[in-house]
Amino acid sequence: MPATNEQPFEPMITQAKDKLLNKYRARIREGAIANAKKQLAMRGVAPGELGPDELEILVHDEEVKLRSRLKNYSLAALIAALALGHF
Repeated sequence: MPATNEQPFEPMITQAKDKLLNKYRARIREGAIANAKKQLAMRGVAPGELGPDELEILVHDEEVKLRSRLKNYSLAALIAALALGHF
């Protein structure tokens, strides 16, 4: 007999997943924008001096860096947790 009770939860799960992913993407974007502003300040360049495409490329590069760091931290935490489990 198929489980029909699970189907109403699928849209809720999908919505929750989408909401969490959007929140994650927004936080990454905010951090990337802050990092891009810092990079421009270190170079002595005002954001107004660059075109929208150049700014978007800079922010995108910072997003890639942030995602990479988060993946590395997650992997390091997983390895640490597995290593502590052996003691």
